[in-house]
Amino acid sequence: MQYHHRAKEEKKNNLWLKNIPKHYNTVEALTAFFKKYGHIRDVYPSVDKNVACVVFFKEQDTLNAYNNSENVFGKPLIFKTLNPDEEPPAQLMSEIKEKEIMRKRSEHE
Repeated sequence: MQYHHRAKEEKKNNLWLKNIPKHYNTVEALTAFFKKYGHIRDVYPSVDKNVACVVFFKEQDTLNAYNNSENVFGKPLIFKTLNPDEEPPAQLMSEIKEKEIMRKRSEHE
């Protein structure tokens, strides 16, 4: 994943999101959702991988967004992490796969 060098420099200010539906994975949508936690420096969506990085100016704002129990966009399957290499828990992954199977079945009906 290629992100602006500032995202790598400010790792403590990075909030990583995984399993984001494409229509939410935009600079505009992510900024609108996360601005309530603090001032955002940059947003780096990667639509092809369903991930994004939201970079806050302050580490505390990043922690506030991470620790808040609110589901991102009201979607419980979007995974928040401070570590870009962390994978979602197995239970969440199975829910994601099940939802994908059900979506594909409904497309064929």
